[in-house]
Amino acid sequence: MTAPTSTGAQDDTLGTSTGAGGRLNASNRPARQPPETYGSPELDDTQQKCPTRQFGDADLKAWADTVDRATGDTETYAKGYPGLTGESAAIPYGQDCVTVLALRWDGDLGGGLVFLTRGNDVLTVAEDYPGARNVRWAGRSRVAFEYNLARGSGLMESRFVVLCALARNVWVTCLDEVLDEVEPVSGFAAHDSLALHMEVELHGSARIAGDTVFIRRSAVYAKYGERKARKQDLGTSQFLLPY
Repeated sequence: MTAPTSTGAQDDTLGTSTGAGGRLNASNRPARQPPETYGSPELDDTQQKCPTRQFGDADLKAWADTVDRATGDTETYAKGYPGLTGESAAIPYGQDCVTVLALRWDGDLGGGLVFLTRGNDVLTVAEDYPGARNVRWAGRSRVAFEYNLARGSGLMESRFVVLCALARNVWVTCLDEVLDEVEPVSGFAAHDSLALHMEVELHGSARIAGDTVFIRRSAVYAKYGERKARKQDLGTSQFLLPY
């Protein structure tokens, strides 16, 4: 279903220096552009009948309990949900509406999606998406969002996902692509000056137009022995969604 295409690439060498420990830090790292907001297609008559709903703190806690029970993580349930936030999107399905509530907590280490009817009945729960955020209608009966696949100890990977509805309570993955990724480098001796600058970071932004997703990606990296970080525009890939 996917057909990635490149729209060109450019490689720039940036003259950066490293701070304490020989690593790139916030003051000398090449500035990262703010992520591009991915917009939904034009609202049709059905979507206009599905207004986005707001949820209070008590509601978010109740739905977080629902996600937590689905994971079987009773320890989190017992200690609460630090930093709990949520956002929702209204998704048309035929003449009906499904509310998709994205939840995240504990520094984006926890979270998931809850699919609700107009009357707040739970249709299904997707508990495998910690740090779920930026939930949006993706045209037709589809929902798009981001989540964290990995985070901690210098490692980070976020992904952009589109789920397609086969039924109100059946949502399957139509697209799952890397947006941002940071890979730590280890295993070198502390006195190995040639390894001090090594790193790789991938950054991306996603945009939806009709039935197509456009993902633009860039990389910041330094190889063994290099003292200057490189920034490379990896171009834009496009992916056709099922419709």
